[in-house]
Amino acid sequence: MADVTITVALDGPEIPLPSFATAVSALNQLLKALSAEVAKESKLAWDVESLEVGSTIATVRGRVLEGDPEGTILVSEAYEAVAEALARRAVIPYSLRIRRPARQLAGLLKNHVTAVRLETPQRDFTIHAGPSEPQTRLVPAFGAVEGRIQTLSNRGSLRFTLYDTLEDHAVSCYLSPGNEDMIQQLWGQLAIVEGDIRRDSLTGRPNTIRRITAVTPIEVLGAGAWRGARGALPWDGIPAEQAVRQVRDGW
Repeated sequence: MADVTITVALDGPEIPLPSFATAVSALNQLLKALSAEVAKESKLAWDVESLEVGSTIATVRGRVLEGDPEGTILVSEAYEAVAEALARRAVIPYSLRIRRPARQLAGLLKNHVTAVRLETPQRDFTIHAGPSEPQTRLVPAFGAVEGRIQTLSNRGSLRFTLYDTLEDHAVSCYLSPGNEDMIQQLWGQLAIVEGDIRRDSLTGRPNTIRRITAVTPIEVLGAGAWRGARGALPWDGIPAEQAVRQVRDGW
């Protein structure tokens, strides 16, 4: 069965804790409403996968307890439809029970929250405080992001978070099925993640990396490692001033 995760993330310089709490509560209500409306033949459970208060990211994982085994996938697809409608300021194509928590998520664009990002393993949409998301979104492009790997699950999840070294910005990374063990030994380490990068349409910062082809750890040298550096010529151990004097005298 596909790895079904649902993520909500808040962007901004300083996110108040009440805003994050509201986002988690609205996400819970939205998933309940979507489950009741689009997955009536399934009994679903949504477990907390990760809560990153420092980066204001909440991720839950769906499980089918009984009934239609595709129930979590149906909810994931409906979540994407809601996210796209919010990002484009369009009408949400579901009932008021679903629209209410969805609009609550969009209503978080205040109190230092500059953007709300809604993600699934397949797609992501960003709701900005300014104009609606452009009709022509930035197309994912193959590239690489360097950062520190965090938020690994011990349940073989396909999702992990990378904090890029440039801005310490949280980037959601999604592995392909079968590659769960690719990063299990790299928690907390610096690495370069290569894959299809989706960037924010306004800031250009990386938001997600999918179809990952490689995760390459970066060796961190210890203190004093610079002493092992060598120039173009072998070092014979003489002080710099003596070397300069020898070159001068040779003229």
